Amino acid sequence: MRFRQVDVFAERPLAGNGTVVFFGGVSRPAAELQRLTQEMRQFESVFVEPTEGGAEHSIDARIFSLVEELAFAGHPLLGAAAALHEAQAGAGVVQWQFHLGDRIVAIESVKSDRHYVVSMDQGRPTFGACPESDLRRDLPSALNIDESLLVGQPQVVSTSLRYLIVAVSGGLARARIVDPAFESLLVDAGAQYAYVVDVRTREGRHWENDGSIEDVATGSAAGPVGAWLVRNRLAEPTERIVLRQGRFLDRPSALFVQVHGGPEEIERVEVTGRWRWSRAASSTSS
Repeated sequence: MRFRQVDVFAERPLAGNGTVVFFGGVSRPAAELQRLTQEMRQFESVFVEPTEGGAEHSIDARIFSLVEELAFAGHPLLGAAAALHEAQAGAGVVQWQFHLGDRIVAIESVKSDRHYVVSMDQGRPTFGACPESDLRRDLPSALNIDESLLVGQPQVVSTSLRYLIVAVSGGLARARIVDPAFESLLVDAGAQYAYVVDVRTREGRHWENDGSIEDVATGSAAGPVGAWLVRNRLAEPTERIVLRQGRFLDRPSALFVQVHGGPEEIERVEVTGRWRWSRAASSTSS
């Protein structure tokens, strides 16, 4: 299969979140696609091919992290749209529909001189309940955060994956998952993952739930974070929110979030980024 390595949410070469886009393989066994993902050693890989009998720019896709297949992820889909767009020389703007199981994700890619700008409509966010008091008490120590730095109430927000948004006013450099039972805390909160965001600098961090791997730029969390900021009146619904991530991995990334609607009624969220290539097109045997 041919593949393309793409820098996602990158404002300069060799920055942002790398992903590998494989052209084909969607129908192959999950175990095989998982091993290919592990071979590439990127945070996630995506396998894409045209939908059989589908409309133009309708794409079937499967996404894998280093440990499992994912029902949804942001940066692999946006990277895939840019890689597919590059293959269609001459097209200025393309509207894509990515099929992930039963879900269809609408993505627009725009070609510029030196990069692609790709936007994803993540739809209407849902807001879950805030964690119970016992869990709120345990969260700061589990994330190595000073409790006095918490801003507002942690809350589960989702546009597909359920993120526990933990807002702080500093201390981001110290933040990390230090509780081996952290995933059980998330289950108790009704969340799948956690995202820590400094509301002053609008910079965030996210890890695998065992704390073993930190993500460079988390597209699936950017929409929920933007929605949480607007809901809590820490951002204006008319502004283009710039969410920074990856600094602590020396992979600075910028995720642009546009929230449509006001604090009381958020209609939908868009996540946008710039995409640059980190290496030339290559192929792998399988």
